[in-house]
Amino acid sequence: MPVRRPVCLICLLFLVIIYMVTGGAPKPSWDVDAADGKTVTVTGTVADRQEKNGTLQVYLKNVNICSDQTYFPKKSKGIVVKLSDDQSNTEYAKLGSSIRAKGVFVPFEPPRCEGMFDSRTYYLVRGYEGQLKRARITGASQEYSIIKESLRNLRDMATAILQDNMSENDAGLVAAMTLGDKSELDTEIKELYQVAGISHVLALSGLHIASVGLALLSLLRKTGMGERGAAVISGTVIAFYAVMTGMSVSTVRALIMFLLSVIAILIGRTYDLICAAAWSAVIILAFNPYYVYDSGFLLSFLAIVGIAFVYPVLEGIPRILGKAEAGFLKENEKSSSRIHVFIGKLYQGICISLSVMIATFPVMANGFMQVSVWSVVINLAVIPLMSVVLATGFLGIIVGLCGLNPWIILKITHYILNFYEAVCETSAKIPGNLFITGKPETWQLITYAIIAGTAVFAGNMALSKQNKKTPLQKSINRTGRHNSKDNIRNSTGRSDKITYVINTVRSERVNRAGKITILMITMVMIICSVVIVNYRKREELEIRNVDVGQGDCALIWGRSVPVIMIDGGSTDIRQVGKYRIVPVLKANKVSEVDYCFISHMDSDHVNGILEILEDEKCGITVKRVVVSEVSCREDPYNENMQRLLAAADIGKCEVMTISLADELKLGDLRIKCLAPKRNWEGTFDANDASVVLTAHYANFSALFTGDISENTERQVVSLVPDVSYLKVAHHGSRTSSSYDFLREASPEISVISVGEGNSYGHPTPEALARLQEIDSDIYRTDMGGEVIIRINQDKMHITQYMEKR
Repeated sequence: MPVRRPVCLICLLFLVIIYMVTGGAPKPSWDVDAADGKTVTVTGTVADRQEKNGTLQVYLKNVNICSDQTYFPKKSKGIVVKLSDDQSNTEYAKLGSSIRAKGVFVPFEPPRCEGMFDSRTYYLVRGYEGQLKRARITGASQEYSIIKESLRNLRDMATAILQDNMSENDAGLVAAMTLGDKSELDTEIKELYQVAGISHVLALSGLHIASVGLALLSLLRKTGMGERGAAVISGTVIAFYAVMTGMSVSTVRALIMFLLSVIAILIGRTYDLICAAAWSAVIILAFNPYYVYDSGFLLSFLAIVGIAFVYPVLEGIPRILGKAEAGFLKENEKSSSRIHVFIGKLYQGICISLSVMIATFPVMANGFMQVSVWSVVINLAVIPLMSVVLATGFLGIIVGLCGLNPWIILKITHYILNFYEAVCETSAKIPGNLFITGKPETWQLITYAIIAGTAVFAGNMALSKQNKKTPLQKSINRTGRHNSKDNIRNSTGRSDKITYVINTVRSERVNRAGKITILMITMVMIICSVVIVNYRKREELEIRNVDVGQGDCALIWGRSVPVIMIDGGSTDIRQVGKYRIVPVLKANKVSEVDYCFISHMDSDHVNGILEILEDEKCGITVKRVVVSEVSCREDPYNENMQRLLAAADIGKCEVMTISLADELKLGDLRIKCLAPKRNWEGTFDANDASVVLTAHYANFSALFTGDISENTERQVVSLVPDVSYLKVAHHGSRTSSSYDFLREASPEISVISVGEGNSYGHPTPEALARLQEIDSDIYRTDMGGEVIIRINQDKMHITQYMEKR
């Protein structure tokens, strides 16, 4: 097969070289963790500014650091300055200006649990090594970029028009879709779009740039302007539009591809989608090679790969199967009925959505650990209406900038956005809408690329042969009739023409059967590659102490053990369920928690669980919650208890109670309750009334202690067996983990779930000394992140997530 796109092969080789040369995700150029919490003054050039949660954030590039302290370098690539609440005026943070700011340096947080968002790598890819919090601008230059600042002011004016004439939610959506301004985008709406699989409409990309650019190009042509003049003006306007919206990586990709199409018009060449995408990837990576590790970059380009290579295979299946001859997908023929045209368009839409899903699946699995099953269908309703949303949104902004009232125009946008929300809400309620993929390993991603790539290549080869004309067709096309030797008979009595036709038909039947076989193999290979990415090897038993900061959360599962959660909350991590617990579950391909034990109702043990129960769209279902019988009786009006009962009722989650001596056989795991006893004596104390559990699997045993103090430890010490694993009580407080209790349990390993730099001083020196005295190996979530214990064939293997990285 001849090489038709040598430029693409060169670009692909360049991408491989970039990946090999970078040697992994970017790292800070200096020890940012050593400077954590130190006050420093910086100067730099304002590259961008955004308002998030009421705080103005200024993005500085080419930063000089003014400090005599050795842990600060003299220069940094970039720093994000988060200004104090009383410094929200943008007058001193104009784009392109140089400013001086003073604040507390805080590095971006690396992931501390599996599946957690890697904010450090995200910002490092974009050239920012840390952030200044509670900062104040102490000086600013008079010079700034007039073009960039004017475009940003224009965007702010346009956003204000939307806010004045639309509801808060609608204005945030339209501003994100048309202006790239996500500062006012409602978090719940954004998550709803993500769950439905249509969050791509919120990112300025090819859909938006192409819609605006082509509309402008067509409008200029209709005014009588020459094709080249229209191309130059539209290209220039789109370039300014991209700068105004913030130049995200997907916007830059779409801009480069559009400019290449304009150049093709100017020089009289044919525009090629694949070559344009390849060139745009090379240009972006030439300026910043680390974008090769950015999920936004990968999704943007893999979507193009899906449309360019996977879509032809899916769309060509009816032709191979002989359906095209029956009128399917033949909208241009007079004999085709409207229903055939509709079916053809519908099929094409499904093929486009499915091809993008197939191409982007490994990145979605690796970055988000879930895929919206119904997104293929939902996009059939969403994508066609996006042109109307963009048209009415832009028209409303233009009318508003002219001083007129755009309310009627934007009302059309409002109805479409309401329709989007209704579709998303409906899909979210369908069981199985979210397919939890888990976080694949590197070998799985490589295997997917090889198998799926080979399958798509084979499918395209089969289709390329299908599109070639047979010798008989070529003969008819050349002469308008068959071979002139009609009267010559061969030895069988048939004319050469009849023999030739019979042999050709036989050959075409064989070829068609072969092509159908190739397509079937192609589909099977793609399905197999998806299965490989979703494969998860289960250990005999696995215990994970999730790093939830100042709180507790333990997860248990195994080959013959159901999924169990013991506590789940935090006092210092905001939305700990969403940002810590759920990612760990999804990364390990867990969509259902069979039993959720809650030691007591303090927020640092339960608020994450409440988040999961109350959020129907999070993708995690809790089937049973087990709480202390004593807590239900002694503290029934506890706020968290009331929230738990209400959420469990809505989510149809069974609520069970447990107390001393109760046992549960959960697969091959046996759980026994050691405390509290049913008849509570004296003043009720939530910590001392914590549920204490032992878990036994083969020769392995674990002890979970909640927040009990020495008082409860004395009551249960006679019941405590020797254990392999201990979850240290009350985050290692001074009044817990008494020597007698620890000596009786004699754990091989002890895990302390505690927040980094917490204000309580946990774990205390006294608790640590007692643990060291019994010679137990100590693991702390504040020092190494999530603690992972794997048991196979009576052997225990312990790792911490941050050490693995």
